[in-house]
Amino acid sequence: MKRAVILFILLNVLIVLIAPQSSSQNSSQDFSANKIWILFKDRPFLTGRNIHPASAVRFTDASLRRRAVRGEGAFDESDYPVDPAYVKSMREAGATVLVESRWLNGVSARCNHECRTKLAALPFVQEVRPVVVYRRKNEEITPVARLISAAAKRLNYGQSKDQLTQLQVPDVHKKGFTGQGEIVAIFDSGFRKDHEAFKKHTIIAERDFVFKDDNVTNGGSTDGHGTGTWSCVGGEVPGTLYGPAFQADFILAATEDIRSETEVEEDNWVEAFEWADQLGASVISSSLGYSDWYVPSDMNGTTAITSKVASKASKKGIVVVNSAGNSGPASSTLSAPADAKKILTVGAVDLTGQIANFSSRGPTADGRTKPEVVARGVDTFVAASYAKDGYGQSNGTSFSCPLTAGVATVLLSAHRDWKPGQIREALMMTASQAATPDNTYGWGIVNLFAALDYLPKKSVVIDEHKPLKNTTNNTTQYRASARIRAQRGINPNQLFLFWRLQGTSIFQQIALSAVADKPDYFEGFIPAQPAGVTVEYYLLAKDVKGKKTKLPVDAPAAPFSFNVK
Repeated sequence: MKRAVILFILLNVLIVLIAPQSSSQNSSQDFSANKIWILFKDRPFLTGRNIHPASAVRFTDASLRRRAVRGEGAFDESDYPVDPAYVKSMREAGATVLVESRWLNGVSARCNHECRTKLAALPFVQEVRPVVVYRRKNEEITPVARLISAAAKRLNYGQSKDQLTQLQVPDVHKKGFTGQGEIVAIFDSGFRKDHEAFKKHTIIAERDFVFKDDNVTNGGSTDGHGTGTWSCVGGEVPGTLYGPAFQADFILAATEDIRSETEVEEDNWVEAFEWADQLGASVISSSLGYSDWYVPSDMNGTTAITSKVASKASKKGIVVVNSAGNSGPASSTLSAPADAKKILTVGAVDLTGQIANFSSRGPTADGRTKPEVVARGVDTFVAASYAKDGYGQSNGTSFSCPLTAGVATVLLSAHRDWKPGQIREALMMTASQAATPDNTYGWGIVNLFAALDYLPKKSVVIDEHKPLKNTTNNTTQYRASARIRAQRGINPNQLFLFWRLQGTSIFQQIALSAVADKPDYFEGFIPAQPAGVTVEYYLLAKDVKGKKTKLPVDAPAAPFSFNVK
């Protein structure tokens, strides 16, 4: 075993020494696997044509809604497919095209030396670079006995209680926010879908991007890591385990090549990322990194392919949560895409809040503080794949990452019109050391309860509203109240309740008035209605700059409603 390890290390050193360097000083130019990225300069098939991305690429309704509410503006060029003529030229030059990436405007392909020379000479080719291989350090799951407590208040978290309490999750669950209505995509090696922790879950889609099929259950030990991370996001077994977002829906992506145990090629990850975008993922939880090829100077958020893609997600309305890595305690030990901009990179702490020795540290090569936040990554309680009711404890930022992804999902379920940048800001600025962030803990341990009440930049929030219930009252008016706040200040003349009878087309408008002796609370009254009707209503508020929000967010298409019996 020792001889094999030494030979492996020597081989990697030799490869790095002989790899040609690019002008950007990127060290990852080894073409030994003949698998490369070809990135293009433009998309000429769009010139002079009015083509909407949704007509060229299938986006689900969930994706379109997410982009409309949480994205930054309209579709852009990165939402269009690569030019078909360019792809054809790749094949004519002898390349076997593997993945077509909209966001990168390029393809990955297998290509020999003669083919690469031809491609590099084409006038529309911007760059040819290798598809980089990552290796995630093995994070063993230690089996533990299943302990079930009969005592329960609201939710019985069992052995997952400590790791959730550290993040202030139970207090937010008591308010009714559990990730409902959100879609989480999990990227990992494989998943045991028949584990009891997931029996109530809705799986929107699953895809194995290594074997190019729709089965993410490999039936072996390689399913253990993905099973564990999934349970950290949203497992649900009363008395044993809960993840923060246990009522979310899920997309499962197998991106790691189980034949090499811990290997993942970045084109699988990019393909999975764009697929999850099309399907409407709200949050992407990715516990990968540990590059064999990029050097610390490449960790600037713009060099690595996966970092480029992850950084684009915020613009599309997706919150990306990625593990910091297990290469600490030295500084600048991040690996892509943990160095990406506008994402949540997560380090690991133990039960007492002390940083794990293995947790990777910042800063990035361009001087940004990393990680953003930390969560439990030492003896984290997880579902294990050795049995349908198996559980264990594991160490690694691979597990602090999905805990934080679950927290971000819960926060989205409470603030459904918040953009990814606002979710990121709320979690960072309410964490345990937000006043003094550093490259070990970042902004500190997540505090979901504080984040729930935080007002990010440009936010307008309507909360603390209890939807009106069905009633037999047909003689007195119906009171609707809510707390309304805005980071820049509310406009008191732009607070309204809209209501109508179901089946009619026009909403009636009622101005909301302040509730006496209750700061930030406002109320409005819907007139009494006869028995046998259904009343629909929603709330609207604007800040002093005209930014508005609605409750529910999808109103008027999907308002609150109640029956008068």
